[in-house]
Amino acid sequence: MFRRFRRDRADESRLELAGQTLEQLETLRLRVAQIEAELRERSTREGALQARAVRAEADVAATQQELHDLFGRVAATEEAHERERKRGDAAEAQASASVDERAELERLLAEQTATLERLRAQLEHERALRARAEQEAARLREDVDRDPPAPLWKQIATQLDLLEGLAHRVEQALNRLPSLRLVPPPAEAEAQAEEGYLCFLPAPSGHELIELHGPPPALGAVVDLGDDRLGEVVKLAGSPLPHDRRRCAYLLPIARPNATATEQRRESPLGRDGPAQSKIL
Repeated sequence: MFRRFRRDRADESRLELAGQTLEQLETLRLRVAQIEAELRERSTREGALQARAVRAEADVAATQQELHDLFGRVAATEEAHERERKRGDAAEAQASASVDERAELERLLAEQTATLERLRAQLEHERALRARAEQEAARLREDVDRDPPAPLWKQIATQLDLLEGLAHRVEQALNRLPSLRLVPPPAEAEAQAEEGYLCFLPAPSGHELIELHGPPPALGAVVDLGDDRLGEVVKLAGSPLPHDRRRCAYLLPIARPNATATEQRRESPLGRDGPAQSKIL
């Protein structure tokens, strides 16, 4: 009986130990299941992390491509800005050169304007001198016509000497203004020589207009009119006839003395042009 009791007690101990072992096994099984669940969850998270890493790598590659494109656009923009800057510098340099050229042109224009004003003043002075000479010559002609002296050639010689002095002073004044002296070109001088010129001089019955060949005489020259008549040029002007381009020499009649000093000083165009043909118009 005692042995049976001991066997029962040993069986109970083994049963109790088996129950504890079963409990431990159940606990281990649950722990293993929990670990497997955790492993599956971790595997899922790792898969998600790997997917996110792949997407991140793709995003990084796309970002790098965008940065590369952006760097290319920035470089292109910088090159365009550099070209625009160079173009602006060139335009600024051209504008500066244009301003300098305009200043130079304005300076030249101012100088030419001042020169023109000086020439205009000199021309007005010359016109005044010529007007005074013409007035003096007209006054002398009026005096001769109004009160001719008994020895006419002496009176005319005296007035002629005065007129020569006045003409000499006028010529000196004109020589001081060489820029205003109007010299016809050779073609125009040849045309005037071919066309001839007119002589206007007082006559007993009024005035006489004579046509002569050759170039017009100079101011102060003595013109041989033929028939022992001489005339000194006191004025040169245009023809009084309409539509006539020839020059007209206004003469002051003078006597023809025999071998006088006055005649030797005077210049006659006949020595240059030969005998001139004349007619009264």
